[in-house]
Amino acid sequence: MQDSVQTILDFWFNEIQPRQWDQVNEAFDFELRERFALCFEMAREGLCDEWTSSPDGALAYILLTSIFPKLMYRDTHKAYELCDKAAQAALQAIEKGYDQIYPASKRKFIYLALLESNNCSDIEASVYGLGRIMHDEPVAYQRALRAHGDMKILETVAKN
Repeated sequence: MQDSVQTILDFWFNEIQPRQWDQVNEAFDFELRERFALCFEMAREGLCDEWTSSPDGALAYILLTSIFPKLMYRDTHKAYELCDKAAQAALQAIEKGYDQIYPASKRKFIYLALLESNNCSDIEASVYGLGRIMHDEPVAYQRALRAHGDMKILETVAKN
């Protein structure tokens, strides 16, 4: 399983360009499905839960359950199926201080995983975390603010 963790991190942070993270590209989405659909299904069955016990494992798990599905299964319910698992993993990563060991370019994915939660405190944690790195990742911070409506309330939360 550790090979899968490293494969996910290498793919996302070394093999592709950051500009690909937000592009709509059917070929890229297909490549993600080809390479990581089996891992996604394993996570769905709970077979990757132990990944969250290490910083790299937690980050890979969050990418696999939150970020990758939105591309692999774009415009389907499956894209959001594991958001709760991703949010739980992100909260655990923050509680353990894993987010602090990463540069902003990686840390943001931990916070972004909380944006799909139905829990207001998770969204506040996301905005707070992204607010702390907003000088390095202003687009991610603005995305959090836009995604959840009332910018004034969210900005107040991020400043506290």
